[in-house]
Amino acid sequence: HGSSLLALGTDTGGSLRLPAAWCGVVGFKPSYGLISRFGVVSYASSLDTVGLIVGSSRCAALAFNALANRKGGDSETMDSTATYLEQELAIPPINDNDDDSSPLNGVKIGIPASFSVNECPPCITQAWTQTAQRLQDAGAQISIVPDDILTPATVKRALAAYYVLA
Repeated sequence: HGSSLLALGTDTGGSLRLPAAWCGVVGFKPSYGLISRFGVVSYASSLDTVGLIVGSSRCAALAFNALANRKGGDSETMDSTATYLEQELAIPPINDNDDDSSPLNGVKIGIPASFSVNECPPCITQAWTQTAQRLQDAGAQISIVPDDILTPATVKRALAAYYVLA
């Protein structure tokens, strides 16, 4: 696990997730309002969330369960007596049966073709493809969003728009 089991930080546009990915650990940015932002000095209040850097997805789930939905002194945190994972993520485990009980039946996932860039290392492209296949195996319908709907130019302008919004 290294020197720490859990680190908290804020994530607006990847501040936790990107360094975690570069270091081989898990960076998790929950949806806005699930972990209190009390005491956080905001970069962009409507985008900042408190998130986690942990050693594994299981550690992320345990830490998130402990932190989510707890009123922490700010008015924007959701309040609930049930844990978030019990309440929102009650998805049955993926099974290898050929029946209609696949957990992602009816879910449609769009993958923008313009996200496939030449600069992407082959190992990342392979991981992307394998993940799409696992989602499809779990019952999801995978659709490639063509470049004429979401153009590469639009994707490039999205970062500039983010900086204006933040």
